[in-house]
Amino acid sequence: MTADNNRKFDQLELNSDVFAFQAVESHIDLKRMIGDAASKFHVPVLHHNIEPDDEEKGRTILMVKGKSTQGLDCILLKSGVFTLRIPEFASEEDVRLCYTLLRDAKTQCESLVIYQNDDNTIADLSDDAERETFFYRLDNMSKVIEQQDDHIGIEGVNHLFHICPTYVKQQQPNAKPEAWTYKAYEDFASVEWDYEDYPSVDPAKIIDPSGEEYTARFVSNMKCFVGVCQKIVLCESDGVKITDAEDFFKATSGNAHIHRLDFAQFTLDPMSDEDWKQLMDRVPGDYLTHPKTYILRWNPTISSFKLEHYRKACAYHDGFSMNWSIYEWEKAKKGDRFYMERLGDEGRGIVFRGEFTSDPYLGEDWAGTSKKRYYVDIDCFDASSADGQPQITVEELKSILPEINWDKGHSGQLLTEGQAQKLEELWDSKMET
Repeated sequence: MTADNNRKFDQLELNSDVFAFQAVESHIDLKRMIGDAASKFHVPVLHHNIEPDDEEKGRTILMVKGKSTQGLDCILLKSGVFTLRIPEFASEEDVRLCYTLLRDAKTQCESLVIYQNDDNTIADLSDDAERETFFYRLDNMSKVIEQQDDHIGIEGVNHLFHICPTYVKQQQPNAKPEAWTYKAYEDFASVEWDYEDYPSVDPAKIIDPSGEEYTARFVSNMKCFVGVCQKIVLCESDGVKITDAEDFFKATSGNAHIHRLDFAQFTLDPMSDEDWKQLMDRVPGDYLTHPKTYILRWNPTISSFKLEHYRKACAYHDGFSMNWSIYEWEKAKKGDRFYMERLGDEGRGIVFRGEFTSDPYLGEDWAGTSKKRYYVDIDCFDASSADGQPQITVEELKSILPEINWDKGHSGQLLTEGQAQKLEELWDSKMET
C-alpha cells in the first residue's frame, strides 16, 4: 500500500499473516531452508535485500519470478527469531513459497514450534491451511473492489499496482465479483513481471505559472513503462503537449501501441512518426513549442509600413506592437522569435527583433491585391534609429550566415537552430557594446 492510500485501507479489515520461530536456538539453517524450498519451484526464487534496522540481523524480500505480487518479508532478529510475513495481496505462489519454507524448517527440526500471528497460536501447515491463507488474499482484493470507491495504489515486488473499482468492473461489466478478483490478481502479477524490458519513465514535479504543483512523466516515441502521474507530457522535436492522465487514456483507447496495464499505468511501443504526430494532435491539452526563429523583411519604399511610421514607433522606448505578413507560416506559433531585416537603399540590416504574440491567421493582402496572406501579431524591441545604422549591418549578416540571401527574399524565412544561435550571439555582442 502506498502512504497516500493508507487512510483508505484503514476503512477495511484486511488479512495478513506473520509466522515466527526461534531459528538460532533450534539450529535452523536458513540458507538451506531457502535453498530446499526454491528447488521445489520450476522458476527461480529471487531475493531483494533490505537494510536491517537496529533490532534486525538481516532482512530480505523473497519472490517467485514471474508469479509473485508482493513476495514474502523475511526478517532474522538479533534475538534469533525468524519471521515470515505474507502481505495482504500476496499471490498464490507467494503463499505457496511461505508454506514450503516453513515445512522445510520443520523438516530440519521436527520439534520446531512455529507461531502464527501471536504467541498463542501454533501454525497449521496443512494443505487446507495453505489454500485458506490464499483465499483470505482473494477476500482482501474482493473487499477493495466491492467496498472502496476510489483509486488505490498497492505496493508490488517491482512496481506499484493501481486499482480503481469502477475501472475493474468496466473491464468485465457482466462478470461475477469473483471474476473481477481473479482478473485483478492476474493484472497485478503481469504489471510486476511482464514488462521488465520496458525502461521506466521517471516522475517529475512541475509547478505551472499559476503555482499549481503536479507530478508528470515525459513520454516520447520510444519503448517505455509509464507509472502513475497526474499529467503526461508528450514530446516531439517541435514541442510538447501536456495532458491530464485521464484525458490521455480516453484519447488512446484502442491504440495498438499503448497498453493500459491498470487504472493508472501503461506501456508504449514505438510507432511511426506519422502515427505519433496524429497521437499528439488527437490528445487534448496545452501544446508548447520550442521557440523558432524567423527573418521578417521590410522595405520602406514598397511596404504599407512607411519610414515615418517607423520613426513614430521608435519613440516608444519600451517597444511597439503591430502585425506582419509571414510567408513560411505553417510551423509558426505564438511565442516564436524574429529579427526584422530592413531592405532598400539605406539602413540595410537587422533593425529590431521581437516575438510573435499570435498564431498565424489569414487576412487581406496588405498590398491591396486579391491574394490572401497570413499574418502574425508581433511585439518589437531594441529598435535602431530610423535614420541611423541598423543594429546589425547586412555586411555582418553575410559574414556569419553567407548561405542566406540577405539582398532579397520573402518575409518569414525560418532559420535552423544553428543559424538562429549564430545570429543571437552576434546580436548579444552588439548589444553589449
